[in-house]
Amino acid sequence: MSLPICSALEDFLVRYGWDYVKKSEQKLITGWQGEHRSYPLLIEISDTWVSFKIQPLLKLNIDWDTWPEIASHMLEMNDATSMAKLSVDSDGQIVLGLDIFSNGLSYESFSDVIGVIGYYAESIYDDLLSILDHVGYRYCESLNILT
Repeated sequence: MSLPICSALEDFLVRYGWDYVKKSEQKLITGWQGEHRSYPLLIEISDTWVSFKIQPLLKLNIDWDTWPEIASHMLEMNDATSMAKLSVDSDGQIVLGLDIFSNGLSYESFSDVIGVIGYYAESIYDDLLSILDHVGYRYCESLNILT
């Protein structure tokens, strides 16, 4: 690839029709509107990887009483997904991420990543809300804010 990775990703985002903000040579922020909500997408570049993260997929203040059950369900969801994985960041928010090698990155592989992470974001989000309902976690879905 003749362009540096960040420049190539910027070109891919423009071709894909998405606006973005360039935070640094290693970080781009973009996102999209899904069926029921918007999804912020953080793209981080390292020497080896390009990480795509929906951060947050779900804002979740840690409720230590229900956290083990929520974490158990998240691990089961990770087992059922291909490529994309759920995690919890340092703020206790659920993140959906997908990493690919930076070497050989093409528009086609970029488009595939966006498609995969978008598909899982929509399906996992609803599943996570169901799990939270099941364990009795209180949240305000209309505001997309958990309480």
